[in-house]
Amino acid sequence: MTAGDRQRWNAKHAAAPEHAPEPFVLECLAEMRALPAVRRTALDVACGAGRHALLLARQGFDVLAVDVSDVAVALLRERAAADALRLRAARLDLDEGLPAGTFDVVTCTHFLDRSLWPALREAVAPGGLLLFQTFTAEHAERTGFPRRYCLDTGELLREVASFEVLRHRIEDDGRLLESVLAQKR
Repeated sequence: MTAGDRQRWNAKHAAAPEHAPEPFVLECLAEMRALPAVRRTALDVACGAGRHALLLARQGFDVLAVDVSDVAVALLRERAAADALRLRAARLDLDEGLPAGTFDVVTCTHFLDRSLWPALREAVAPGGLLLFQTFTAEHAERTGFPRRYCLDTGELLREVASFEVLRHRIEDDGRLLESVLAQKR
């Protein structure tokens, strides 16, 4: 990621209002909370201002949230500190990979870097959950959104083929999104 990319994301997060969690993430909370009580670690990849990281921390998860934007990370740290949540936020250029270790829940929404697929799968602890959601190729065709950041038909299910798929859907709420919740065997 270039310095210009970081500046672009910083400007976006500085001007953006706080967003509610994605409905799919909210729908998956039951499966996340069903993990054994000793299994409560989460990684939020490309977390932005942390709407999902905050949600997970409020559910009792010890969360590590990473994003390239200094502004987003600072906002998330402020919000977590205000509520005394167990949440660490770090600026990380994902071109350098993911943080070391495994997590019981790994979330990644509205971000696609195909080179990270192996690292995302490895970051999930055995029995843990991967929640992934992003735009489809049809979304790019409809809106002009950059195609390289959109899932090909069947790509998401191929990438989680070694996991047990618990939930999967493609939805159109004005955005065309594909989502999966999958458990590592």
